[in-house]
Amino acid sequence: SVGFVPQLADVQVTDADAELDAITLQRVPPELEAVIVEGRQVTAAQLEFDVRRQRGMGSYITDEQMARLAAPTVSAISSMLPRTRAVGSGSKTALMLQRQSFGGGQISTTCNPRFFVDGYDNGYLDAEEQEWFIRRAKRMEVYTAQTAPPRFNDFGGCGVVLIWTR
Repeated sequence: SVGFVPQLADVQVTDADAELDAITLQRVPPELEAVIVEGRQVTAAQLEFDVRRQRGMGSYITDEQMARLAAPTVSAISSMLPRTRAVGSGSKTALMLQRQSFGGGQISTTCNPRFFVDGYDNGYLDAEEQEWFIRRAKRMEVYTAQTAPPRFNDFGGCGVVLIWTR
């Protein structure tokens, strides 16, 4: 039986009424292999980010990608995210989203997205505010108006940029 030490007993049955001696089985203490649990500390915001990224509805810059940037700027971020454009120059460079025209599918216009920083709605940021938050970002998400999670919808038809800071 599972959990007991096996035992063998010789029994010779010659009569129809053979008596068997009682056999007592000894229990085997269960031996479990070591279980190693590895984990990482994760915040609720990081967990939500990972879930949204797995769904693939937007564009994402992870903590690791952001850490590789020598200087996170609007221009650097724009080069990493599809459907974004850095508009302006110097400290007046703003991150804009590109809209597709319905006729030929060509990207034709840009619009000013709504910004959420650490989950809070910051509305429409000017170029200097965008640059300030982007320098402190540890991860980012960008969604068109059609793909934005309901919690982060701008209802203006452009899209949203989510910045998660250190």
